[in-house]
Amino acid sequence: MSARGLDVRKLTLVVSVRAGQERRVRRDLLDALYPYDRSIRIDVIDGLIVVYSSLEHEMLVKLLQEFPIRGILRVRQVLLYAEGDSPEQAVVNLMERAAERGYKLAKLEVRSRGAPRKTLETLAVEKAKELGLFSREGIKSRILVLGNSSILCKT
Repeated sequence: MSARGLDVRKLTLVVSVRAGQERRVRRDLLDALYPYDRSIRIDVIDGLIVVYSSLEHEMLVKLLQEFPIRGILRVRQVLLYAEGDSPEQAVVNLMERAAERGYKLAKLEVRSRGAPRKTLETLAVEKAKELGLFSREGIKSRILVLGNSSILCKT
């Protein structure tokens, strides 16, 4: 919470880790980042670690380079986040938010934990085409679907 009582944290990073090391990596991330952001929150969701922070992505990456943590496979920057009543609705909501914010996508991958990936990927690509999100100059992106939430990450 900030001085005004508003929550200034936002979903900033998604961290992939080696199987079985989620708790240790979460603890190590808290040890490394807490001195710089006392409002940080780190959750483990379906084997992925999600980091909510008031710090910007670049600052978090710089801190993680200064304090290397064993077990981290990949750190992805979160661009957008959306929820829905179902995984499909979450993907549609995410694509609509991306269009509202003016994002352009060069490539779109979908990864899902639990929901059928091919169905979600087809839905995401169709919606992105409908909204005119694809562009050669766009960003390479990945949608992570976790339950009824979807996260657009930079690859």
